[in-house]
This record gives sequence, structure tokens and C-alpha cells, in this order.
Amino acid sequence: MPVNIVKNKTEWNNDEEFLQSWDYGNFLENLGRKILRLSVQSKDGKTTPVQGVIYKMKPMIKYAYFPRVDINANQLSELSEYLKKDKIDFIRIEPKMKIDLGGFNTHKVMNRQTPYTLILDIDKSEEEILKKMHSKTRYNIRLSKRKGVTVKEEINLDVFWDLYKITTERNGFRLHPKNFFEKLLKQNFTTQLTSYFNDKALSTSIVLKHDNKIYYFFGASGNFQRNLMAPYLMHWEIIKWGKRHGCDKYDLFGMAKPLSKEDEKAICFHNMCWDSTDPLSSVTRFKAGFGGNSKIFGQAFDLVLNEKKYKLHNLIRRIKGNPVPVGHPQNNRSAINF
Repeated sequence: MPVNIVKNKTEWNNDEEFLQSWDYGNFLENLGRKILRLSVQSKDGKTTPVQGVIYKMKPMIKYAYFPRVDINANQLSELSEYLKKDKIDFIRIEPKMKIDLGGFNTHKVMNRQTPYTLILDIDKSEEEILKKMHSKTRYNIRLSKRKGVTVKEEINLDVFWDLYKITTERNGFRLHPKNFFEKLLKQNFTTQLTSYFNDKALSTSIVLKHDNKIYYFFGASGNFQRNLMAPYLMHWEIIKWGKRHGCDKYDLFGMAKPLSKEDEKAICFHNMCWDSTDPLSSVTRFKAGFGGNSKIFGQAFDLVLNEKKYKLHNLIRRIKGNPVPVGHPQNNRSAINF
């Protein structure tokens, strides 16, 4: 059969993206999500494992969400036929790469996962990594250390939660519930690094390790003693932590939309240009100072399997208003809650 259910971890070989990893799927299951793992084959013999989440909404609307999947148009056709039999009304896809959608009934939607990210090579020596940073970033790392800031690897949910609430309020983001982070920090693929000054936490981060890559999955900082530049030192310690654990890539996980320097909306820093109107513009300037290269994922879309149910879904959203997904700016009202 072109589509098969995968029941055993030993049969799963999709580990390039952590969102498609077996362990991350298990984490979501522990949160109460219904995980679907399928092996999808195309007519040319290519087989790809895809992991998604099934959501049920009132009244009797059912859809599947697949983040960062690497499938072609033929596999998408096979997947849609399979899920149609399971009474799925639409499929939300966030592709790794662009897919030819000719002949499919699709609608563009906002990416839930960040569509733009920054990847830093950390397989060089510490001196080489520092050399590729902007001079101001190097200066702030050294300043923070000189002023007495220290960084510790320790799991402390309360420290993270207190700083996370401050950060989401400051940036106008919706927050995850506290129990999400409680369970996340218990996973064997995550750790927490926190910067301190005189035993007071200044910034903190949840770092995710997957294969040969580390991710700045969640981060937070306070509104006090920002002149100590603690987040700069914290990121430098994350890089060194990744190197010690055999990683060669650091994904800073989220940036503003990259633009050419000729674009009227563009703002540039350290050989990188991005959309100055993007809510993540200031965050991007901070991350750009560390160097690296931007990476762009495909545009998210809904593939409609039941036109009536999909129209009903959108009507309900318009009536209730479109709630913004956690981790997204509150002022972006085009978002769909997952």
C-alpha cells in the first residue's frame, strides 16, 4: 500500500527535523495530542515518513497538521486519499520545500512553526566562531563575563516561568501553559541554561538537542540589569555546550523575513537583511550578530478534503475571531490557533 501506519520506533527513519522525530512525537502524546505516524510512498518508489497531529473541533470538524514534512506532489495525493477515508476534513501542511500544488484544492495559511530561521555552524574552533561574529556581539559577550555574569546548566522551571511571563508580556506574545514547560524540561533531549548576576536570574533558555544540532527552542529575559548583556553570554555558553555534546549546527529558531538590501522595508546588520516591519525585527538583529545563514521553509497551506466542513471551519473562525497561536505576536490576527 502507498500509505502505511508506522507503529515501532525502529521503523522510523525521519530524524532530520526534530518536529518529525519519534521522541518529539512522544512528548506531544504526553501532552494529550493524538499523533499520527505514516509512511507515504510515491509512484517513483520514494518513501517518506511523516508525523502529524490530529485535531477535532466542534462541530464535528477534524483536521491533520504536519509540520516540516518533505514530500512531493505525488505523495501528497496519496496522503490526502488516505486521510479522506479517515473522515479528515482538511490537512494543514508546513513543507520543508515548495510543493507543486497544481490540481489540489489548497489555501495559504500562516506558518505555525517559524518559516525563517538562522543556522550557525559551530564545528569550528571557539576562536573561529567568535571571529565570524559582529564585533559588538563579541564585545558584549566579554563585557557580560567581565561584569560578573555567570551561566549555569540547571533545570529550574520556576526561574524559566517567571522570566518567560515577563518576556511574552514585553513582546506581546501569547504564552504556553506552565505544564507544557514542566513536561518539556523532563525530556532527555532538552536542557536549560540560565545566566545569573549575584544569584539573580537575568536570562534563561530551553535548549533542544536533536541529532547533530542544537536549537534555541525557548528563551526569556527580565527587564532588569539589561546593561549586563547577559543574553549574549548565555548564547555563547549554549554554543560551547553544543560543541561539547558533539553538535555542529546551532539553530537560533526564528527570525524576521529575509529581504534583499534593495527592498524598501529592509534593515541590514552584519551581512544580513530582513523585514524591518516584522515583529521579530529586534530579535533578528540580536541573533544576526552571531553570524550564520538564514534558512527559509515552505509556505504553509490547507489542503481541503471536505469543502463544506472547511467553509464551516472558516466561518466559525471569522465569527469567534482568529486566536493567535502561542509564541506569535498578539497583533497578528491572521493566525489560526492549533
